Amino acid sequence: MVMALLFTTTTFAQDYEFELVKDDMSGKTYYIADPLIKVDEDSNKGLRLELFYNPNTGKANNLYVKHLGLSNCSDEDQLIIMFEDGSRIFKRSYYSFNCEGQAMFDLTKKEVKKLKSMAISKVRITSGNTFSSFTVELEEEERTYLVQMYTSLNRILNSTN
Repeated sequence: MVMALLFTTTTFAQDYEFELVKDDMSGKTYYIADPLIKVDEDSNKGLRLELFYNPNTGKANNLYVKHLGLSNCSDEDQLIIMFEDGSRIFKRSYYSFNCEGQAMFDLTKKEVKKLKSMAISKVRITSGNTFSSFTVELEEEERTYLVQMYTSLNRILNSTN
């Protein structure tokens, strides 16, 4: 029941995209990312991964992760992304201590370039608070999640210019 509430916007489609939402009343534009959601019912653990685009900076160089079942609170969580070729990206969250299971990870230009072009095989999130972790192997259709997200964002940005 808790997982159902936490991950209420599960995306079942295999095409991951950004949605451009314009709020006429505020004059603001929002870029809403399809999340990649992975849940293990047996362990009662899960994660929600999203690419974050900041229209003020014009950059999509942050990954947002919300985890479930690792700890009550988050502090300096760690993220490991493994690519199909065996290479990895290791990140530590810059979010301050919170009890929502939320973590945000900065990406370097080199990491963004890699995420735009390479398929991912596994993802691990580790709580910096309890050091418990959740590792998930991605299904074939999920492995290009970030490639698809960057492609979708690029398509939207090029159509609005």
